[in-house]
Amino acid sequence: MSSGTEHKLVEIGKEIGEQTVKPVSRMRRRLRRFFLRHVPLAIGGAILLVIVLLIGAYFYASSATFENLVRGRLAASLERMTGGRVEISSFHWQLLAMEAEAGGVVVHGREA
Repeated sequence: MSSGTEHKLVEIGKEIGEQTVKPVSRMRRRLRRFFLRHVPLAIGGAILLVIVLLIGAYFYASSATFENLVRGRLAASLERMTGGRVEISSFHWQLLAMEAEAGGVVVHGREA
């Protein structure tokens, strides 16, 4: 091949190479910008959701409804262990202090 033909092929190759490189690098920059903007927002949103769920769970666990649920399950568990009927007049707990107080626990035996 003559040097003129080789020179034209090199120029065509450069043009083709530049055309394929520009969209790829532009696409990479767009993807990088997209992820740098949206991934931190998604992570922050997920962390915020977990915090809100934990606060909601704490308030539910501190409610009277949940205390009654625990009192009923505790009485059922004691009934299975003792074989008698169990009454618990009051049950309170403090979740942060990890304390529970059951008052008026009466176990009625199976005597006839």
